[in-house]
Amino acid sequence: MDKQAILDKDYMPYINKWGKLTNTVGVFFAFVPVIYFGVRYGWWPQPGPVFQGWLSISASAGILWIMQPIQFFPVLGVAGTYMSNLSGNISNMRVPCSIAAEQAAGVQPGTPEAEICANIGSAVSTLINILVLSAGVLAGSSLLAQLPPAASDALKSLLVPALIAACVVMVGWTEPRILPLAFLLAVLTRIFFTVCLPRLMSMADITSIFVAIFVCVALYKMKIYIRD
Repeated sequence: MDKQAILDKDYMPYINKWGKLTNTVGVFFAFVPVIYFGVRYGWWPQPGPVFQGWLSISASAGILWIMQPIQFFPVLGVAGTYMSNLSGNISNMRVPCSIAAEQAAGVQPGTPEAEICANIGSAVSTLINILVLSAGVLAGSSLLAQLPPAASDALKSLLVPALIAACVVMVGWTEPRILPLAFLLAVLTRIFFTVCLPRLMSMADITSIFVAIFVCVALYKMKIYIRD
């Protein structure tokens, strides 16, 4: 049995079984605080404020619920997506660690080896994240309070851009010509939505992702600009 057959017949059914189970349990535990306060103190939320809160959040972040799984699945794989849905920190932790694991092992993206390496990277980052986050919750607030205001402001404003920049460098290391092409397509897509479809501006980001994927695949098949 070759590696792809093992991945499809043995590994994926096991991952899908436990991934669906743990994600379903995670959804239930998300409502535990509400159930506790409702049962213990009778503080059940009214349907109107709940719907208004859901509507407000979905209007501002609902597009991410569709865009992020599509955007990050090629890097995270099946198991990494299940773990990321439970643990969060997808763009700043799971994706960079998965890419780093693949590069450290020297595997080709899209292969069974890359799937396993990405899953190991996601699992290790999740474990380390939980340990560091627990320590940060216990001691981080008092430690940050001791830092000078300039250092604290720098951490707040530069940490996420630095992580995203590191991710861009790691992704573009093997094929740097994709980066300016994807950037150009994203700019053109935004200009198109700004001029022609301003009411659908929230769809610009996900549209630029699909446009970049389509163009890169087409150039790769035609062996133009993007190397093999």
